Amino acid sequence: MHLDIYMTPDSDELGTIARLYERFATFEARGSSLIYQQLALSVAASPQLLAFLRFLPLDRRQPNLFLAAVRHVCGVPRNGNELEELVCTHEARIRGVILSRTTQTNEPARCAVLLPVLAQLSQPLALIEVGASAGLCLLPDRL
Repeated sequence: MHLDIYMTPDSDELGTIARLYERFATFEARGSSLIYQQLALSVAASPQLLAFLRFLPLDRRQPNLFLAAVRHVCGVPRNGNELEELVCTHEARIRGVILSRTTQTNEPARCAVLLPVLAQLSQPLALIEVGASAGLCLLPDRL
C-alpha cells in the first residue's frame, strides 16, 4: 500500500492532528528530545503523514505512540523526509504496532532502574515528583 491512497483529506481533521503534533513538539519534546521535537513538527507539516494518522482510531494518533511505533519498526529517523519514507515503506507494520500497543507513563516499576543509583547516594534521601504521574514513582524503596 502507498500513502497516496490516503489523499482524500478532511482539512479540519488534518488540522487537528497537525496541531496535536505541534503541541507535542512544543510542550513535551522540546528540551527533552530534539529529534522527537523535529519529527513531530515534520509530521505536522506533512500531508502524507497526517493522512496516515487520519485513518487511525482517534485514541491511536498520539505522537508518542506513533513515534514509538516507527522507532520499534525502523529505528529513529534522522529527519522528516526519512520519516515519510519509512512510514511509506513500512506502513502496515507501523500501523500494526500502533493498533496493538499502548503507551503507559504512570508505571512505578519504571523507576526500578534508579534504585541502584539511589542506594549509593547519601542517606536519608528525599524524592519529589511533579506532573501527571506525581507520586507514582515515589516507590523505589518498595521495588
